Order: sequence, then structure tokens, then C-alpha cells
Amino acid sequence: MIRTGLGEDRTLDPIQTVGFVWFELLMSAAYLGMASALAERVLLARRASAAERAAILVELESAMGGIRGAAAVVDTGRPLGQDDLLRALVVRFSTQDTIDRVVPRCLEALGGMEYVSTDDTAYLAACSAALKFHPPSRRWAAEGMCAAFAGGPLVLG
Repeated sequence: MIRTGLGEDRTLDPIQTVGFVWFELLMSAAYLGMASALAERVLLARRASAAERAAILVELESAMGGIRGAAAVVDTGRPLGQDDLLRALVVRFSTQDTIDRVVPRCLEALGGMEYVSTDDTAYLAACSAALKFHPPSRRWAAEGMCAAFAGGPLVLG
């Protein structure tokens, strides 16, 4: 565990910024993967309409595109800053919202028998919802994100 310290402007130092960017992107991708495993089951079961299956997949692919876009910046080798952290937080909260919308639709599309007869369906649904429990919470980050969107520094907490 690393305690976050704030610089003179109350922002995270460069090392903590990099760590936070990585953490947010890795957590987002991991939990999105769990939701995507449910969506794969929906796609293969073909119980839901093609329109519903496609809608689920479009939402998940869009979230993954956001994660890939934010992660591409990490691969450039340039120092990561507040803009990159803000983007990672946007992607994380957007992914969290996508999971919250898509997982119930996947469960409905799979049907009650799939839910009660296989442990992994309920397990994936429960686990994918846990992204919201990782730091920072939306409430904790909200004020700083609003300030950053208005052109100020990204101060978390």
C-alpha cells in the first residue's frame, strides 16, 4: 500500500499519477472482461434477439475502445500527467456504468434457468459489479474531476 501525498498544488506526484492511471485501466479492463464473458454466453445462446445481442456487444466494445485509447497513451513513453489521469478516471467510471447497464441485460437474456443452474453465471455477474468498490469512489473523485474539466487542477479527495 502506498499513501498518496499531494504536491504544493494538491495534485498527485508523477509516480502516483502513473500508478493511478495503470490501476484504473487495469481494473476497468478486468471487470469489463467479466461482463464480456457473460455477453459471450448471450451471443452463443442466441436466446435474445439479434438486436439485443448486438446492443450488448456494442456497449461492451465501446467501453473497451475507451480503455484501449487511454492505454495507448501509456505506450507512448511520455510522462503521464493530470490529463491522462482524468481520462483514465472517465474511462473507469464510464466502464463501470456500462457494466451496470449490460450485466442485468445479459442475465435476462440468458434466462433464469441459466442463472440458477450454473455457478459461473451468477459469479461473473457478482464479480463484475465490484469495480465500483475500487478507489477512487465516484463521490470522492467528483469535485476534482469537475474542477479539472473546468480547466483547474485535478485534486482528488
